[in-house]
Amino acid sequence: MVTEEAYATLEAENATLRRDLVVVREELASAVQRIADLEAKKTPPPSFVKANRPAREPRSRRHRAPEQNHARWREEPTVRVTHPLAHCPDCGGRLGGAHVGRRRQVIDLPPSARVVVTEHQAQKGWCFACR
Repeated sequence: MVTEEAYATLEAENATLRRDLVVVREELASAVQRIADLEAKKTPPPSFVKANRPAREPRSRRHRAPEQNHARWREEPTVRVTHPLAHCPDCGGRLGGAHVGRRRQVIDLPPSARVVVTEHQAQKGWCFACR
């Protein structure tokens, strides 16, 4: 059970909260009124502000000429390795009409000989006679 002293404390706190609620509601009403007043007398934006424009449609990409659309290949490869597909990788069915789908050339460079680093030093000085 709640004692009379605790009940009186709760009633006092409730009264304080109700008074605070009335003050907050009044402040809210005045803020809403100020917003309505500001919206009623909108001023045009300054001259340096640009208006929003709708976004432009993206342009289609320009393509290179067909004769420029090739990678750099060596004249003739020294070794050619073919990787054939015997069956479909998804369903395992038989494949027909086999042709080269993609090419890649790998150039293996042999290890080089020992590198010789030469440092050239140019000397400078000043003349005792003319300085």
